[in-house]
Amino acid sequence: MDREVRLTRMHRILTETGNNFAGSARTYRERFPEDEQPPSRQSFRRLAATEAEHGVLKRPREQRIKPVVDGPVREEVENAIRENGRQSLRRLARTLQVPRESVRTIVKGQSFYPYKHVRLHKLCPGDDERRLTYCRWGLDRLREDPDFYRRVCHTDEAIFTNLEISRTANTAGSSTSGSE
Repeated sequence: MDREVRLTRMHRILTETGNNFAGSARTYRERFPEDEQPPSRQSFRRLAATEAEHGVLKRPREQRIKPVVDGPVREEVENAIRENGRQSLRRLARTLQVPRESVRTIVKGQSFYPYKHVRLHKLCPGDDERRLTYCRWGLDRLREDPDFYRRVCHTDEAIFTNLEISRTANTAGSSTSGSE
């Protein structure tokens, strides 16, 4: 069905029902049962808001800002990424006062992909001794009380070390992989 015809029908019904959104949706379904996807009450609410804001059925089209990807802007973005590759694209765009889409296009052109930095399991120097001490302590507790680990130790699949318990998810990300 033509969008203009549908909007006109919706406008007429909305006027007849006195801006009753649920009643408008019900009336539309009754009058036009052949419509496979009749508008919901939220659709009528959006239509009323558009009419109130712009005085017309259709919103005026916004001009799309074309991304700037050449010249000094490209150099600024590339330098900023080299300095701090962990900064979000949105923050980088705000800092450089460049449209976010321009930053995204430049970054993608350099074969970088946005990702979230996450913590992963990692063994550090000195962990061997701490782990051994922890194991000895655990065995001593187990000798004293055979049910110790059943009552005390549990995990929820979070990072669990002898230094800390962190509730972040154990996932990985990469700034040069193609998956997002």
